[in-house]
Amino acid sequence: MNIYYVYQYLRKDGTPYYIGKGSGRRAYAGCRTIPKPKDKNLIQIIAHKLSELESFLLETKLIKHYGRIDLGTGILRNLTNGGEGASNVANKVAWNKGKKQSLEHNQKISNSLKGKSKSDESVRKMKEKLKGRVGTMLGKSHSLETKDKISKSLTGKLKGPDSEETKKKKSMASKGKPKNPVSVEKQRQSLLKYYSSK
Repeated sequence: MNIYYVYQYLRKDGTPYYIGKGSGRRAYAGCRTIPKPKDKNLIQIIAHKLSELESFLLETKLIKHYGRIDLGTGILRNLTNGGEGASNVANKVAWNKGKKQSLEHNQKISNSLKGKSKSDESVRKMKEKLKGRVGTMLGKSHSLETKDKISKSLTGKLKGPDSEETKKKKSMASKGKPKNPVSVEKQRQSLLKYYSSK
């Protein structure tokens, strides 16, 4: 069925920063990793009424043409070379929706992962993959209602004291890192408030 299209997200200067393939409202729905333009005029359909194969081929061709920022080959924020997306994912139901894993199953998973650590090569690859990625909350903030829900969900949940090993890890991780002046000032004000109330 020829229901697919290829689209692009444009910067204000008219250059594309993302090329995608989709159907229906996909171009206007955005994705988790790449924010869509706020101005809908900067969302353009390049070609439509394509078969899935045609849309994948065109997407791949355009990504190759413009190049990717994360690879240092061009201007796009795409994190793949295209042509490998899953069709109609939004309408599919996860196989495990509504199902709960047993405590025994969770324990098996936990035990199988204990003592395993990622190789330096794996860590390096993960860092490379995440380079240039923008957080989904960048430039946004939670509503007061959401903040209230988060606060209520955490109320009454006490975190136990860190183990000696955890304390050492935290200490090693923070050594040599400059402290954020805003955080330092907040801590200072908090301590002043605490001791002035005594």
